[in-house]
Amino acid sequence: MTETVWLAILLVLIGGAMEGSFALPMQRTQRWAWENVWLVYSVVGLIIIPWIAAWMTVPHLSLVYHQVAGQTLFVAALFGFGWGIANVLFGLALPLVGMAITFAVIVGMSAALGSFIPLLLSHRSRLFQPTGLLIMTGVALALVGVVLLGAAGKARERQKSDKSASMGSSSSRATLGLILCVIAGFLAPMLNFSFAFGSAISSRAIQQGAAPSQAANAIWAISLAGGFVSNGGYSIVRLFKDHTWVRMTAAGTLSHYALSSLMGVLWTVGLLLYGWGASSLGSLGASAGWPVFQATIVLVSSALGIAAGEWLHVEKRTFRLNLAGLALLIVSIVVLSFGGRA
Repeated sequence: MTETVWLAILLVLIGGAMEGSFALPMQRTQRWAWENVWLVYSVVGLIIIPWIAAWMTVPHLSLVYHQVAGQTLFVAALFGFGWGIANVLFGLALPLVGMAITFAVIVGMSAALGSFIPLLLSHRSRLFQPTGLLIMTGVALALVGVVLLGAAGKARERQKSDKSASMGSSSSRATLGLILCVIAGFLAPMLNFSFAFGSAISSRAIQQGAAPSQAANAIWAISLAGGFVSNGGYSIVRLFKDHTWVRMTAAGTLSHYALSSLMGVLWTVGLLLYGWGASSLGSLGASAGWPVFQATIVLVSSALGIAAGEWLHVEKRTFRLNLAGLALLIVSIVVLSFGGRA
C-alpha cells in the first residue's frame, strides 16, 4: 500500500481511539454532577470545535448555507437532535453499566441499524440478494452480541454485590443502563442520516472550494448544533432542577473544566479525523475505513473499561461471555461493511 493509504488508515485508527476514550476524563470529575460535565463537553464538542473546523476548512461557509435549501439544513439539524438524545442516554448509561458495555452495545446497534434501516426503506428489493443477506447476517450477529453483553453486564453487577441488600439495587441499575443503551442504539444512526440527507451541503462546499475530504465539516457543524440542543438543553434542565449550577464555581473545580473540555476534543476531533482518513482512502473508505473505525472504538473502550477495573472480582465465565459478545460485534461490523459494498 502507498504511504497515503497508510496515513489514512492511521488517521482512522487514531480517530477511533479518541472516540473510544472520550468518556475516560469523566471519571476524574467527582466534584461535579453529571450535568455539569455534560454541559461543558457539549459546548466544546458540539458547538466550538465543529464550527471552528467548518470555518477553517470550508471557504465562504455562510454563502454555502445561503445556497442550500432551508429544508435541507433543518433536516440535518433535526437528525442531529435525534442523535443528541442518543448521546444523552449514552452519558446516563455510563455510570450504570460502565464504558465497556455502553460503548459496545450502542456502537454495535448503531452499525446494525445504520445499515439495515436504509436497506429496508429504500432498497427492499435487495433484501434477499447478496447485499441484503450480508446485512441481515450482520444485524443478527450484532443482536446476539448485544444479548451476550447484556447478560455479562447483569452477571457482573450481581457478582460484584457482596451484600444481599445491594444485589437488587445493582441489578436494577444494570437493567436500567442496558435499556438506556438499547434506546440509544436505535437513535444513534441518526448522525449518519444527517450526513446522507445533508449531502447537498457538502456538494455546495466543494463548489465553493472546500477539499472533498473536508466538505463534510459543513454538515457536521449543522447536525452537531442540533445535537447540542438536546444535550445542552437536557443538561441545563438538570442544572436548574437539581440546583447544581453552584458547582460550576466551586473551589477546586478548575480542572473539571479542562477534563470536560477534553471529552469534547476527543470525541469531535476523533470524528473529524475519521472523516479525513476515510475520504483519503477513496473507494476503501466505506469498506475498510468504517469497520476499522467502529472496531477500534469498541476495542479501545473495552480495554479502558478493563483497565479501570470494571471487570474485577467477576467469574471467568462472565468475563468470557463479555469477550464473546465483543467478538461477535466486531465480526458483525465487518460483515455489515461487506454488505454495504456488495
